[in-house]
Amino acid sequence: MHLESIIKMYADDSSLFATIPCSTNVLQNDLSKLETWAIKNDVIFKAEKSKCIIFRKRKSHVHPANLSFFDEIVEEVQSHKHLGITLDQNLKWDLEVSQKTKKISSLVNMMCPLKNILPRKPLEVIYLSLIRPLAEYAAPCFG
Repeated sequence: MHLESIIKMYADDSSLFATIPCSTNVLQNDLSKLETWAIKNDVIFKAEKSKCIIFRKRKSHVHPANLSFFDEIVEEVQSHKHLGITLDQNLKWDLEVSQKTKKISSLVNMMCPLKNILPRKPLEVIYLSLIRPLAEYAAPCFG
């Protein structure tokens, strides 16, 4: 199957990319090719989980993509979680950092009462297994 756009797959997660200038016809044609391929190869895509996000550096006006996949309208979103990282249409990390901070803060707050009950070593194990991976996951992306 030849696609004009770029496809990236990781485990059960797939993404289709196209760069501007590119008409939405290219993406729609590739989605149609994927549908045909999936039917022929007994592969099931959850079309309702498909999202469209248009990345831009500035607040420029971009026409809606209006894509469909397996007769479902592909929802256009301003942010999307991909492989555990929230990507923002303006290529900002604010939302991802905010979500990470909230998760880490709740875990630290959960640990506070434990410092009076548990010795240091178990607290370190909890930190190293629950909090530090959250803080370090995709850290190189943040610059």
